[in-house]
Amino acid sequence: MAAGPQPADSTVRTLLSRLERRGMVVRSSDRPAVYRPAPQVRPMSERAMRDVIDTFYAGSAASAATALLGLSKPLTAADRAVLLAAIEAMDDDQP
Repeated sequence: MAAGPQPADSTVRTLLSRLERRGMVVRSSDRPAVYRPAPQVRPMSERAMRDVIDTFYAGSAASAATALLGLSKPLTAADRAVLLAAIEAMDDDQP
């Protein structure tokens, strides 16, 4: 298989720096040019959704949910029950 053009060193460093800022990789303490995947505490989909909510909805999950609900067809009774159960479960977790 033929290899394509290699990215410049500065491109790789920039990408790794961005991934490090996002918490996706960590730099080795004894070898600064060595990176490894960061341990994932939350699933990637949850982190991506949090990024979308923070970026487009000023951190408001309620605003994001309202926007998502407005994009879809009317909720089915089953969908409504799932959403209500999730909201009630969050209420139960509050002190």
